[in-house]
Amino acid sequence: MRTWLATLALIACNPDEVERERPDAPRSSLGLRQVEKLPADAEALATGPDGTPWVVADGSIWCRDGSDTWVDSGRGDLPVGAVPFLGAVDDALLAYVWGKGLHRAEVACGAEPSWSLAEDGLQAPILDIVSPVARPIPWQLEGEWLAAAGGVFRTDDAGRTWQLAMSGAGTDLALLFTDLATSPDGELWATSVLPSSLLPPEFEGLLKGTLFRSTDGGETWVDATEGFPSKYPLGLAFRDDGVLFVGTQDQGVLRRTESGWSTLGGPTDVVALEWHAGGLHLASASRGVWRWEDGAWSGVGNGPAIDVEGGVGLLADGLVAGLAADEGQRPAGAGDATVHVVL
Repeated sequence: MRTWLATLALIACNPDEVERERPDAPRSSLGLRQVEKLPADAEALATGPDGTPWVVADGSIWCRDGSDTWVDSGRGDLPVGAVPFLGAVDDALLAYVWGKGLHRAEVACGAEPSWSLAEDGLQAPILDIVSPVARPIPWQLEGEWLAAAGGVFRTDDAGRTWQLAMSGAGTDLALLFTDLATSPDGELWATSVLPSSLLPPEFEGLLKGTLFRSTDGGETWVDATEGFPSKYPLGLAFRDDGVLFVGTQDQGVLRRTESGWSTLGGPTDVVALEWHAGGLHLASASRGVWRWEDGAWSGVGNGPAIDVEGGVGLLADGLVAGLAADEGQRPAGAGDATVHVVL
């Protein structure tokens, strides 16, 4: 869900703005391990409320049924084109076709879907600054909330219509909203970045990654970035006790503490993040998918990862990872690269 919008350029980096946390890796009870391989390269991943994983591969919509077999549900009448975004809400899938908009279909695993355009209300004033014909591009769906290029949107009818909840026009040109997460006590957090390609080179030093926080269900938002050391936040996840983790593209995973921010080590080029089954899952732009639990890392794959969602990790080459018993390992060469986003 994250890698499709970015051209990822790796450059050497050893950030020292945060406390580096690198304990010896103790035993971890669960780890991510390869469980299967799809027959084609993958584009996007979503997990339904019932736990069913859905994947776009080879232009078709695939799902894993109750017998743990992957089923090709076909594409139905979805317009031709790349599908870089897939989201699941209630009994429906949302699919963004590059250049042809966001579409919605009520789905059942193995049944060919029937799609309709789902962009009613999906408009963002800030995009008029970029192009009069530009429309919001979905990035991440979190329940009823959608993070997109152009703003944060909310749906109260399972993706049929949308309402703009926050636009970058009033948030220091925060153009690309990359993730949303809700804390155990109901606070809503969002991340955004301003891609460097929108600014002349002499202004690139002004780039800012922003954290936003809402305590009233998304009615109002405040900038919660003070002290945050990265310009490239892409993912958010809350632990069950309310501890906040932020995945970045230059400093890996940062954990919010009473005294500031500390890093967990691991891959620095995080494109997706989730807390699942007592551990933190991340997708790396270049090094597969990983799980952190009690200070230990386990991972699978060496190439670009698409997403982690619902305990499932997906790599661009179609490798699917799932949870299994594991002793944990620390990623080799952790902290040795930065990934910048360029539209």
